[in-house]
Amino acid sequence: MGELNQARMEELIKAEEAYRSETMSSSVFEVDAIVKMAKRFLEVGTTTSRLQLGPPEINETIKDAIESGYGSILLRELSVLELTEVNEKNRVTLFVQLCSLAMEQEVGLSSARRRYLSALRKAALPLFVYIVYSPIQLGYFLRLTVNERTFICLKLIAKWYRNKSKEELIIIVHFWPTVDGSRHHDVWRHCRWIFKEQIVFEEMADLIDQVELDDLMADPHMRSVGDYLSEEVAIRYLPQRSVARALSQRDRMEIGRCLRSEEWNRKTSAVEIMFIAKHFENHTDMDTDFVMNTRLKRAYAVLCSSATYVSKKVCVIRIVKRSASVRRPQTGLESLEICTAVLEDLMRNQNARMYNQYPKENGTGNYGKFSTKYEVSPGPLSCFEKNQYDAALLIKTAIPINLFFDCFVIVGISPSVFKMDRIMAEFDEYKKALNPNSRLIFIGVDSLGMYPPVDSRQDVLMVSGVTEYTMYRVNSFIEL
Repeated sequence: MGELNQARMEELIKAEEAYRSETMSSSVFEVDAIVKMAKRFLEVGTTTSRLQLGPPEINETIKDAIESGYGSILLRELSVLELTEVNEKNRVTLFVQLCSLAMEQEVGLSSARRRYLSALRKAALPLFVYIVYSPIQLGYFLRLTVNERTFICLKLIAKWYRNKSKEELIIIVHFWPTVDGSRHHDVWRHCRWIFKEQIVFEEMADLIDQVELDDLMADPHMRSVGDYLSEEVAIRYLPQRSVARALSQRDRMEIGRCLRSEEWNRKTSAVEIMFIAKHFENHTDMDTDFVMNTRLKRAYAVLCSSATYVSKKVCVIRIVKRSASVRRPQTGLESLEICTAVLEDLMRNQNARMYNQYPKENGTGNYGKFSTKYEVSPGPLSCFEKNQYDAALLIKTAIPINLFFDCFVIVGISPSVFKMDRIMAEFDEYKKALNPNSRLIFIGVDSLGMYPPVDSRQDVLMVSGVTEYTMYRVNSFIEL
């Protein structure tokens, strides 16, 4: 991302110190703790134990850290973040909070606080062009600032549109005709009052109106998706009907080549590919797009059979009841299908183990063993799907045999299968006995109930609902 202005950062740090000295806030943060909190929020998507589906929301822990005078630390972490589609919602949220664009008007604030917030905003604003560059990100920005459309906020929205060429606007309006539920025409109209020269406003308004009214697909600029989106970005936007239906033959060939590449396999997940394939299938004609649908399904199979290596030792526990599986109306995917993809992503790691029972050679019964996917049978995960085990008992079983794990991941479909009290009790015993730094992840494929005792714990992550980007966040938490 773009570098921070050194002079503005020095001004911010001085204002911060003066503000903290004046307020003597009761909320005391260690620098290391703030850095970890920022990384967790940007890479995982939450500062608490709960990760839930939904639109971007103001984060109260981040808000508290900013109000306590530690905005510069959060800003530095934001500035060095690698920009991906996975973290776009989190980075837009942090940017909006750093710039105080979603808070109450600064009325009645002390002069020290006003200077601090002003310096923080001034230092953060140049990052806008890097953080909010796509219509998706603009939609997040609009959602977060809907109740506080300040002059600065409207200037940023106007800047986003004015930085786009006519050709870029044609592409944007065609593939993303609305942002946060509003037409581009309506979003731009909100910016009218910030322009001293109304002719500048009207010129852009006329251009947007012209683009929205034109027959876009007949425009000579509209050659193929690949002229405007990279192969990787195009793959991720295949679930979008307008993109899926605009693919040229060349686009299909380039996307097919990308799907077969090792680099793409390193970046994607089985869950993401499954969601993309299903959405694309829903939006297109199976006869005309048979080849592309086949390529996506083949990419899923290849991904599941390819090994990865994560330095952390992970224990995967499956507590899935087939009877709990339902079909998601938005995608047409069954809960069980998504669950299997989650397990594929977890068990591709050569350092991941799952407990299974196997028949003894003498036929006298079974024996249990924590084994990798590759020690049992390379390829699909079907060999693991027949048995169900008690999650708390398995964690307990690992202690007497001194089996070291950095993380336990428990996967189920619905909240009823997670016996939280027993699992947490055994997990805490495991930490005392073998690894005090071990972590625990609950993944409720459809949903996960609230469990207040772990809300503030940094060693627990509760994932309620799985989407295409969930496994990136799970892996980020494991690696933190």
